[in-house]
Amino acid sequence: DLQYSKLQQSEHELKEREVKVDQRHREQQAAQLKISSWKQKLDQRQKTLDEKAKEVSQYETKWRKRMTDLKKLEQEVHQRETKMQQEEQSFEAQKKLLEETLDELRKKREEEEERLKAAEEDVQELKAQAERISADSRSVKEALKSKR
Repeated sequence: DLQYSKLQQSEHELKEREVKVDQRHREQQAAQLKISSWKQKLDQRQKTLDEKAKEVSQYETKWRKRMTDLKKLEQEVHQRETKMQQEEQSFEAQKKLLEETLDELRKKREEEEERLKAAEEDVQELKAQAERISADSRSVKEALKSKR
């Protein structure tokens, strides 16, 4: 009977162990399922991160291109400003030269007007002298006629 009782007890312990083993097996399976689920979630998150990284890379590429375009535009604006400044300086120099030339021409015109006025006065004086000479000549002729 003692052996039977030990056998039953051993059988009972064996069943308890089997239950514990089954329970551990189920726990392991549950843990495996959780691990598998976490792996899927991690894989999905990694996929999402990869997609976001790709988007960020595309935006970064676009941004760099826009920055390059902006720098080109800034250079172009600077070149245009420089060219406009040079053209303005050239225009101012030409304007100054033309103003100086115009001043010289005005002075020459004034000098010519003064010479013309002096020449007209000389002509008037010469006409007056010619009239006096002509009058004197007539007087001399008349005096000569009256003496004859």
